[in-house]
Amino acid sequence: MGGPGALVYGLKNPKKFKSISALAPICSTINSNFSINAFTNYLGKDKSTWEEYDSTRVLSKYTKSSEILIDQGLKDEFINELKYNDLLKACKKNNQKLSFRLHKNFTHNYYFISSFIEDHLVNHLKILKK
Repeated sequence: MGGPGALVYGLKNPKKFKSISALAPICSTINSNFSINAFTNYLGKDKSTWEEYDSTRVLSKYTKSSEILIDQGLKDEFINELKYNDLLKACKKNNQKLSFRLHKNFTHNYYFISSFIEDHLVNHLKILKK
């Protein structure tokens, strides 16, 4: 599914998901150059139809999740396209609990994922046990 899908699907379905997590996700798909071609091809040129697939926009429309966990490497070669500051602002504005962790020496690769995936699984388990 990937990070953007996990964020959007989790936010739209708070009764199904008590927690949401992602590793280096595109946080604002509307504002990322990575998404423009795909959204245009699949959804058309009208950006208002894209909003249902952008976590920063979905946050204001749905019941809040109990918590979101995101890890991001600061040496990620795609960091400028991931638009994580947009998500930080949207979470603050919409009172969404967010644990956002930046990691100094990590890029956007398997090593990054393998370093933090266990934390995400443990976090989900902790929330499910509440």
